[in-house]
Amino acid sequence: MPFVFDVKVVPGSNHIRWELHNTILVCHHKNPDDSKTVNTDIINAVAQALGISHSKVHLAQGTEYRHKRFKISEDHYTFQDLVEKMGLGKKG
Repeated sequence: MPFVFDVKVVPGSNHIRWELHNTILVCHHKNPDDSKTVNTDIINAVAQALGISHSKVHLAQGTEYRHKRFKISEDHYTFQDLVEKMGLGKKG
């Protein structure tokens, strides 16, 4: 079964940055009105963090909205894996 996770896009940042709010990744994006760029940036960031090809990360829902759902076509990843590899785990 693919690994599925949610991302909320927040507009108006000077640069792309990530936060964790409960079980939702929050992406502060500099250009939220360009959905294609936002989606591509999220896919690339997730793929890079997990060390997988970006072709294994897919937008499942929310093409043009700020609430998005992505899936990874490999089943051995967990949300905790993603959070830790993106550097969003508990500090200290």
